Amino acid sequence: MKKKKKKKVTYGKYGYLFIAPFFITYLIFQLYPLISTFYYSTLSYYKRNGREVISFAGIQNFLNIFGLAAGERAYVLQYLKNTLVMWGCNFVPQILVSLLMAVWLTDTKVKIKGTGAIKVIIYLPSVITAASVSVLFKNLFSQYGPITLALKSIGLLSENFDFMSSVAGSRGLISLILWWMWYGNTSILLISGVLGIDPGLYEAADIDGVHYNRSAQRPRNPGGKLKTGQSRFQSSFCNHREHCAGLCPDDAALIRILRNNFYFTKVFIQLQHQSTISFI
Repeated sequence: MKKKKKKKVTYGKYGYLFIAPFFITYLIFQLYPLISTFYYSTLSYYKRNGREVISFAGIQNFLNIFGLAAGERAYVLQYLKNTLVMWGCNFVPQILVSLLMAVWLTDTKVKIKGTGAIKVIIYLPSVITAASVSVLFKNLFSQYGPITLALKSIGLLSENFDFMSSVAGSRGLISLILWWMWYGNTSILLISGVLGIDPGLYEAADIDGVHYNRSAQRPRNPGGKLKTGQSRFQSSFCNHREHCAGLCPDDAALIRILRNNFYFTKVFIQLQHQSTISFI
């Protein structure tokens, strides 16, 4: 009698099913926007006879940005300057506050109550949509917003000051938005690094009589080094790519972008430049 062949059960196909959501999400929310951004960077937007006209420009926008075209200056240096200024105003306070939160929320001596609730509260801004945050800050910092009026009443701002039309105010407001939205995420990353440190290191430091400030700083460095580097990368690249279109334009365009984000209007003359810089 012929022996019946046993059917082999293959589980390889299930692996593809498990990883499929990642690739589908990546294709929809990462790869497609990247390709569309490059496409928009090759277009030119202008008005003719009161109508908006879109034409194919090829690499002309890239040449204009780097000042390689006739009559154009290298705007990319101004874009880089604005990006570095807002990166510094956002990243430095973000890391300092996040490190402080990581130390407080993981310290066994301080024993802060409700650490779980605190973690949820500081992480909430990072899951709020950018549109909601724009509406919130627009209402708070508009010319007649409550915070603007309060700062004017105590003499910190002049009566005619407007965040929406000030270069320094626009930079500071964008940096504040980025800091507020992402310091909680950075804190969670640092907390996860601190919790990976062996508690025996702290016990040994207490036995040896090491001062609290020194023991809070030194043992945290090895385990927190990778997380700090990861936070630094996310803060310097991901946040600005999402909210500032890669590199920020010159001062006048910076104010226009801030107004566009708050009032949801379009400035077509800036679209090709923003797409080009974002793709770069």
